[in-house]
Amino acid sequence: MEKRLHPECSNVVGVIHTLGGFAEAAKTALDAVEVRVDALPHCPSLREVAALPVPAILTVRRLDEGGAKPVTEEEQLAFYRGLVPAVAAVDIEVRATKR
Repeated sequence: MEKRLHPECSNVVGVIHTLGGFAEAAKTALDAVEVRVDALPHCPSLREVAALPVPAILTVRRLDEGGAKPVTEEEQLAFYRGLVPAVAAVDIEVRATKR
């Protein structure tokens, strides 16, 4: 089953910023989850993200974008490339696109 966001209606979106958030996502009535890779102790695997029961929005913020820990541009790009096959959307800071 393809997991998609539904922009024509309101969506309840949770945020996964701890490893326990992956288990909690299955227990709540969410329409989607935002996976904050920059807040997690390590990058989740493609399998972990794909196994989420609802669509995932991938977010990897650097410190200058409001991120939780230092992430280089190279690491940020690698995280996006590695996880984008498992997500429904990507959250990118507007200022990150103006370089």
